[in-house]
Amino acid sequence: MKFTPASVALALSAFSTAVLASPLSRRDTGPECSIVVTPENGTSPTAGAVQNELLYGFLERMSDSTYPDGTTVTRISLIGPSATDNGDGTFTAVTNLIVDGLTSDEISDIITTQWPKTWVWPADSTTGYNFYMTSAVC
Repeated sequence: MKFTPASVALALSAFSTAVLASPLSRRDTGPECSIVVTPENGTSPTAGAVQNELLYGFLERMSDSTYPDGTTVTRISLIGPSATDNGDGTFTAVTNLIVDGLTSDEISDIITTQWPKTWVWPADSTTGYNFYMTSAVC
């Protein structure tokens, strides 16, 4: 079999079309959410410490959230978070959560309805810092 530039281009075009049509390529990066957090009384973490703690904290919170009936979650991951010191004792964390088995709208709904007015970590947690989630917008 002899390969010509045209046949290679055709093969690459067909492969690209197949990849773009696959479910993996259609997976989005989840909703971008801004979550305002307040450190537990008596703590003054840096923005870097906030980012480190919330990386695992947000994954833990999502795994402990209540999902729509019949949902099977196979993987939870996130992009970020980045944290900004608001100068008033609070931080704004921006993150994208990806939950296989949930749509972006379902993820947004969980974060904006279940998370505000709760702690990132359970009360008996032994993490370095704990954060009260004041508000969430996705």
